[in-house]
Amino acid sequence: MLIAGLINIVNLIGNSLFIFVFKWGVGGAALSSVLSRGTAAVAITILLLNPEHTVSLRRGQRFRPDKELIRRILQIGVPNGLENSLFQLGRVLVVSMISLFGTTQIYRECACEQSGRRSRHSGSGDEPGDDNRYRAVHRLGR
Repeated sequence: MLIAGLINIVNLIGNSLFIFVFKWGVGGAALSSVLSRGTAAVAITILLLNPEHTVSLRRGQRFRPDKELIRRILQIGVPNGLENSLFQLGRVLVVSMISLFGTTQIYRECACEQSGRRSRHSGSGDEPGDDNRYRAVHRLGR
């Protein structure tokens, strides 16, 4: 997390400097991104060379992956990644279907949903908020 924070701070400073001070535009943003990622690579390499950390590289020794540690990491990461991918796929499908409706139907759905939220907040359901929702639905349906 500290490395991610460092990357973002370096990128923010670089973007401000290269885009607004030097007026380099997109090239300045690209250069800032490259410099921030390079800073992160150097910081991670320094941390990996510290033998006190659980995951470390030692100078002069051959790299041997810890298969048990890799297996434990993948047991957590792969299902989480698949779940996130399926969730995002579902979002894309829903948004794609909604975009096929057209602007009038999308507006109608949004207005009905907002009026429904207001009526739910107004109380038990036998209150004036329900009449407003009824009017809004029928006014938009014409």
